[in-house]
Amino acid sequence: MEKQILIKIDGLHCDHCVKRVQTSLKAFKEIKKVNIDLESGKALITLKKDLDHEVICKAICDLGYTAEKV
Repeated sequence: MEKQILIKIDGLHCDHCVKRVQTSLKAFKEIKKVNIDLESGKALITLKKDLDHEVICKAICDLGYTAEKV
């Protein structure tokens, strides 16, 4: 069963930032798809398996951005 999580990311300035976050998150086997809207700073993440949003937010924060579940 797929589940979607919406995360607000602060600090994204360009497409390179978006690709960097997408690449990092796609490394998780639980994550199926990552769609990030640069303008709003929101990421819609589709999960294949359950994954705590705190794990996702920590991975984003480790890249130098701030993140929180919406």
